[in-house]
Amino acid sequence: MLELISQGRIYTEQIILVGLTGVIEKEVTPTPWNNDAFYYSNDIEKYNLVLKKIASKNSLLFIPMDDVLEDSDFEDGLHPNSEGHKKMFERIKEFLLDNKVI
Repeated sequence: MLELISQGRIYTEQIILVGLTGVIEKEVTPTPWNNDAFYYSNDIEKYNLVLKKIASKNSLLFIPMDDVLEDSDFEDGLHPNSEGHKKMFERIKEFLLDNKVI
């Protein structure tokens, strides 16, 4: 992650980390397409904490996404459907406007 930030700073100082969305555990433990792949809500929370810490330590903005989607916004328990993507877009747009990025 730090290498990606370093490479990104070659092009811009305005790097924004976007958090992970939740999952529907009962649909992705395991995933239907790979019985060896599991996604747990507590792991998502841990990853988001790490992303927040990285953002803070590197003076980056962080957009939380863990509370954006409801169960009906998922295609398969992991990936957002069109309504889920719309909600994510709105969160990101609002954040960028509020922080005067756009």
